[in-house]
Amino acid sequence: MPIDGRQITNTLRSNNFLTGMLWKDLSDEDSLLQLPFRGNCLNWTVGHLVHHRGYMLGLLGAEHPWSEGEREPYATGSAPITAADQDGVRSFTQLRADWDAAQQALEDALAAASDEQLASIVDEERGRSLAEQLAGLAWHETYHVGQMEILRQLAGTDDQVP
Repeated sequence: MPIDGRQITNTLRSNNFLTGMLWKDLSDEDSLLQLPFRGNCLNWTVGHLVHHRGYMLGLLGAEHPWSEGEREPYATGSAPITAADQDGVRSFTQLRADWDAAQQALEDALAAASDEQLASIVDEERGRSLAEQLAGLAWHETYHVGQMEILRQLAGTDDQVP
């Protein structure tokens, strides 16, 4: 059965619900806390996902909400963001607003996408359709949303997100 826009939208909505719970009561400072081992902070993780949501929007024919320079600190392989080095880094408050805007833009773009558009091949090398590419990016997002539970605990919340 082919992947449709509703399935992708449902995944993004689930992630949106979970992040709302995970980010509850966290501050800009909390988002910059570093794990004691190699990894990225919550600010980077959220920015990374907003960056990828922009990529998803581009695949759907919409414009990426960030300039190339704004994407750079959040690109795969970029240097960890720390409290001491925040050159070009967006505040957690701004990232949350960017996330919300991207959520709505993605829902609108997916609702407007035709079955033909979603079935079109966008990755010739792998033979992936637009829907398959978007579903893969939604899975990537879900992977990082899972990491956010640990980053929330790092801020001292010591709680359980239902």
